[in-house]
Amino acid sequence: MVSTNYTNYLAELLDENITFSPNEKEVFDILQDDLSKCIFLIRKKFTETGIGSFDKVCDMQGMEKLHPLDNLYTALRTNAYAIYGAGWGCTALIELIKPLGLLENCKCIYDSNVAKHGEKIEDIEVLAFNNDEHKLRGISKILISACQERTNESIKNALLSKGVTDSHIIEQMDYIVFDHPAMYFDEIILNTLGDYETFVDGGCLDFGTSELFLEYCPNAMKIIAFEPNKEKIQNIENQITKTGFKNAMVVEGALWSHNTKISFVEADDPGGDYVSESDGTTNVSAYALDNVVSKEDKITFVKLDVEGAELEALVGMKKIIDQFKPKLAVSLYHKPFDFVDLAKYINEHTPEYKLYFRHYTVMSYDTVMYCVI
Repeated sequence: MVSTNYTNYLAELLDENITFSPNEKEVFDILQDDLSKCIFLIRKKFTETGIGSFDKVCDMQGMEKLHPLDNLYTALRTNAYAIYGAGWGCTALIELIKPLGLLENCKCIYDSNVAKHGEKIEDIEVLAFNNDEHKLRGISKILISACQERTNESIKNALLSKGVTDSHIIEQMDYIVFDHPAMYFDEIILNTLGDYETFVDGGCLDFGTSELFLEYCPNAMKIIAFEPNKEKIQNIENQITKTGFKNAMVVEGALWSHNTKISFVEADDPGGDYVSESDGTTNVSAYALDNVVSKEDKITFVKLDVEGAELEALVGMKKIIDQFKPKLAVSLYHKPFDFVDLAKYINEHTPEYKLYFRHYTVMSYDTVMYCVI
């Protein structure tokens, strides 16, 4: 980590006359370092106002840079532009640029999904791409808001094939880091990893986090991976085969507070599927981790990125936490007050844990709480 003085930045943030609720003050006080407290305060501001910039804290952590964000802001400020892609990437992009007044030059949002045409996002209409209309509206730049490499490349190739010149295309992925490699594997975790870890991958998606885990722990004892989307299971199993790791257990289901059936919502974004008590049209199995793990499995490390079900998942692994005190890496951004509620829950039930917050993108996504003994 870059050597820096977070104490000064923390004092800067506290100078904004912040008022804490009792729960917020409790969590703020137990955080182990000034960087964690800075991230807490930025999340608090974002939750309360919808505005909260993580740029500075990312710079101070020495996170790798792509093209400078100022170049993107200048392009959007000085050109009429359209956003291509009305999904999660668009939402993330708007969150970043709206507070800067940079939506004023956005003339429309393009998307290939016919079902979205005619909708409005921030009062900006979603349309099918039409080159004539594109020219009539005076649009000189098209900003691809996809946050997945394959989708980004597909959109760019489609635009090029329709006569849009390369110099008129701006790619969000050129400016914003997604899926930072340190996420879930900060120094806080790496400094405590041993040779014979047993890892729970909650919200497995594509087995990518587990593959990183195996790079750090080639002698791992076992991986237990949970994924509720059955369409992803075959790909996960294929990835396991490629790694050559022989002791991975894939559970087709969600993590929850108890064993049950629960609604499943498949989102447009590949990583945005989630489980809910009522929203979905498809039922999937959900499990308490306490009820899945065998007596022989000594769980040493749990990662939870379960799209808003983190608290339920923690409740469902209470016995494991009590018995083994595993390292925890828990997503802290899916619900507005997760940064308070999840930390408070852990502190009340296992006060021995030391709690740290870390953040991995300039947007409000990708805050992780690390809990270590």
